Amino acid sequence: WQLKVFNIVVVFCIRWKHILLNKNMASIIPLGLVNAALLPAAPVLWVLCKEETLEVIKSSLQNSLNTADYLYLLPILWLHVVLYCFIWLRPSSFQKMTSSIVGDSMHACDMYALLATVIKITQVAATAQYIYKLPPQNTSMMETFQGYSIERWGLLVLLAVCGQALNYGIFRALGKNGVYYGYKLGKTIPWVEGFPFNVGLRHPQYFGNIMTWWAVSLLALSSATISGGVLQLFFWMSLGYCIIAMVEETSDFDSKQDEKKE
Repeated sequence: WQLKVFNIVVVFCIRWKHILLNKNMASIIPLGLVNAALLPAAPVLWVLCKEETLEVIKSSLQNSLNTADYLYLLPILWLHVVLYCFIWLRPSSFQKMTSSIVGDSMHACDMYALLATVIKITQVAATAQYIYKLPPQNTSMMETFQGYSIERWGLLVLLAVCGQALNYGIFRALGKNGVYYGYKLGKTIPWVEGFPFNVGLRHPQYFGNIMTWWAVSLLALSSATISGGVLQLFFWMSLGYCIIAMVEETSDFDSKQDEKKE
């Protein structure tokens, strides 16, 4: 059932050419590459296929993984999708909820930032707990790390650095209020055209998050964890950011001129 869902979402993403690419880039990128949300997964899978037996990966993707722990983990990995989409689509409702809980002591942007941080910590903790509960490997964690190839470590560093560069660039350009939907929640946010909005990505922060998660995957994925379905978890995280990007596309702007027209 997971493969069917992946196929449906990927096809949907291909039809929505502007999910993570801006209009100019989306018009020149071939259809087979427009699904930017999954691009960081390609080199990761290449490294895994070099290190692990291909049968392990195929077997993992074909397993239903209908265990209680796995099914409980999936909605946790999409908590941020629910939060982000709710606030984007119903900002006034979120503002009212914030006021009813904390009054005037906290702005809705600050509450959003707090909730997003708690969710990220919860997701990391829940994923780590799931991996910890998997059947033990024959080697220690340190021995597993030592067995990783140069290609894996190099790709890990590349994805982590690039992903965090995009995230840092977003926070530096927009500030906390800009990142946490300030213009939807009553804050005045200046229009920004510099880095990272000049690299051809429509949603550089989400693409940076996706790259960072796949960098983490290179630490977590081994024969034992792949058999336990951990590879799919990182796909689910990527697709979650893709859904958020699609929702934001319903009422955001590609240029300052578009904003003025609105």
